[in-house]
Amino acid sequence: MSLDDGQVNCILSVCCPGAQSRETLAAYMAEEFGWKQHEAKVCADWILDTFDLAPKDTLGAFKAEIARLARG
Repeated sequence: MSLDDGQVNCILSVCCPGAQSRETLAAYMAEEFGWKQHEAKVCADWILDTFDLAPKDTLGAFKAEIARLARG
């Protein structure tokens, strides 16, 4: 199952509040990986509580600047 733009926006909390974002991510993982809904919810909660999400390849300049500053 691939995510459509609406689902991606929801997971990234572009248009949906946190609870809906978590439900969308959990539903995706349950279907994609064959997980039980509870397992997917625990994982979705952990991901969204631990990481800020961004679309792939959009943080390159940000990461490069962090590395530049770290090198001093």
